Amino acid sequence: MDIFGVHVDLSDPTLPGRIFGACILAVLAFGVIRYGVFGRSENPRMDDGG
Repeated sequence: MDIFGVHVDLSDPTLPGRIFGACILAVLAFGVIRYGVFGRSENPRMDDGG
C-alpha cells in the first residue's frame, strides 16, 4: 500500500522504524515551514511548556 506516495511493505520488519523516522522528518519539516526556525515562534503559546 502507499502512504503519502511512499510504497509500504507491511511485511517489512523495519516498517515501525521507517514510520517513526518519517514522522520525525515530517514534524521537523512542518516546524521549519510553519515557524521558520524552532525557538523563534511568533505564537506565544508555543513558547511556554518548552
